[in-house]
Amino acid sequence: MAAKPVASAVAGSAFLSELSTGLKRAGLIDSLNTAKALTLFAPVNSAIRKSKEWASAKSRDELARLLANHVLPERLSPQHVLGRHTSIAGATVAVEMDAGQTKVNGAARVICANIQTRNATIYLIDTLLSADGFPSSGPIVTPK
Repeated sequence: MAAKPVASAVAGSAFLSELSTGLKRAGLIDSLNTAKALTLFAPVNSAIRKSKEWASAKSRDELARLLANHVLPERLSPQHVLGRHTSIAGATVAVEMDAGQTKVNGAARVICANIQTRNATIYLIDTLLSADGFPSSGPIVTPK
């Protein structure tokens, strides 16, 4: 994965095939692949399949906004990812440790961290973040 840009790396991963399809439908492949430095909170296939918001995103713009909330405009290492950030869509993304588990916006668990691509760091998450940045299934917990 390290030799490929982020969207191409996602496309080569079987457990991110739903995300890859979404990135294509949203027209985000080129912009992600040509960006200098990003952080991607990548929902795995099961996270996308259980999301009602994903299923209801009918237009290309809706899907692009939903996916843009998973992308930060800088590359963040595990040492620097904790804290509050702003996604490329303008949503707040809060990353914190909770009982030894890294969580995004209070509920999406990071299940694999620090995957390096040519232009991004990927963190796999178990829940899709909604269009406002918060998890789209399960309870919404306000970040501290």
